Amino acid sequence: MIVVDSSVWIAHLRGQETEPVRKLRAIEWPDEIVVGDLILLEVLQARATKRMPPGSNGT
Repeated sequence: MIVVDSSVWIAHLRGQETEPVRKLRAIEWPDEIVVGDLILLEVLQARATKRMPPGSNGT
């Protein structure tokens, strides 16, 4: 089980190239990633408050 902090998800969705984002993208078994309810809430709130650009999809 791998738990990824909301700040890493937000950076990933913003397309930022940080060390934690690189580690997230390098995970060999993405089925092992667990997204908790509070982490999901924080990512969604970041999107709702426009801390992420509209239409960003992490690519």
